[in-house]
Formats: sequence, C-alpha cells, structure tokens
Amino acid sequence: MGLFDEIAQGRSIYKDRDLLTGKKLPDNLLHREEQIKELAYNLAHVQRGDTPPHMHLVGPPGSGKTATIIHVLSELKKFIEKKKFGCCSELHPCPSD
Repeated sequence: MGLFDEIAQGRSIYKDRDLLTGKKLPDNLLHREEQIKELAYNLAHVQRGDTPPHMHLVGPPGSGKTATIIHVLSELKKFIEKKKFGCCSELHPCPSD
C-alpha cells in the first residue's frame, strides 16, 4: 500500500478533525466569566452604533482566546438581531443561530 492510499480511502487518526480547527466551540466556556463580561462590556458600544475601544487579547496557545471572542460576538449578534426584530414570540420567533 502506498503512502497516500490509506488517506485517500478516508481513514483518519482523528475522530473529529474540526475540533482542532476552531470550527467547533464548546457549549460553555469554563473559567472565562470575567473575560466574557469584560469583552461584552467593551463590545456593548457596537449595539449603540458606536465604535468599541481597542482590545488586545493575550494568552498562550489553546487558552481560549478565539473561543471566547467568538462566543461573545455570537451573543452580541443574537442581541442585536433580537433588538432589530423586536420582541420574540411564538408568532415572531427570534432568528436562530
């Protein structure tokens, strides 16, 4: 069997390679409550139409910087869509993720 035969057959050492790419995020971020609140506070300017302050995220690889900012931006998007479309109800559901 050649070098790429096994790869071409779709076998992989990974159960789910997307877990390594940042495409999938955990449902909740453990031990990031303080950072989430601080980012949300700084990004709250956006929902008012203002420019948010400059932010600099620092930490070692794998510490959750990307996951945290994606989580906060996702929550901001939901908040803005809810505000934009008004009250959510059975007749007018909120936009889904």
